[in-house]
Amino acid sequence: ALADGSHTVTVRATDGAGNTATASATWLVDTTGPTSVSLTAPAGSANVRGASVTVSGTGSDSGSGLASLKFYYCSGASCTVAGGTQIGSPQSSSPGSVTWDTTGLADGTYTLIVRATDNVGNTTDSSTVTVNVDNTPPTQVLSTSALSNAAGQYFNASTNTFYYNTGAGGSFTLTSVPTESGSGLTNIVFPAISVTGFTGSTKTVASPGPYTSNTYTWTTS
Repeated sequence: ALADGSHTVTVRATDGAGNTATASATWLVDTTGPTSVSLTAPAGSANVRGASVTVSGTGSDSGSGLASLKFYYCSGASCTVAGGTQIGSPQSSSPGSVTWDTTGLADGTYTLIVRATDNVGNTTDSSTVTVNVDNTPPTQVLSTSALSNAAGQYFNASTNTFYYNTGAGGSFTLTSVPTESGSGLTNIVFPAISVTGFTGSTKTVASPGPYTSNTYTWTTS
């Protein structure tokens, strides 16, 4: 077998009078797959969501040249090209990227891989990258705690509606009990309220809580 590299073949033509002429052709043997093949985005262990997750990768080939980068995903913590689902269309240059729509996938662990192919069919696969798909927002259960004028306020937890009587002023705090089973809760933001007769400043509470607002106060009408 010929080694990778350049090989020259010379063809000689001879006529009946003994005249000869030669022509040469160069054959380049390439049995080596692309090099420097890697996934560059998203990062390992990243939390991703939505219809427009960018998946990027690189590869190079010093022989016949890079023909394509193909990206794949698998459910779970491992992935092979044979067992994967292709993302988007093959990319013909490096770096290349495709858009991954995760909205139709169940939340959980997914693994990505990219395959680089050169112009004579040699392939090299990247190392895998595992990410967490989370398209489900947190849920919350809200409640109030009266600080003053408890008789003049009522919170309907089934509709998250706060009723209050402006015949006398009062105050309360709002508490959130969140549930998040995907990427983990980051924070709860309680809004500022500044309307006629009602005040309360914003408050951001980082995980793990407890998630209780600043005091909200109303005055008599």
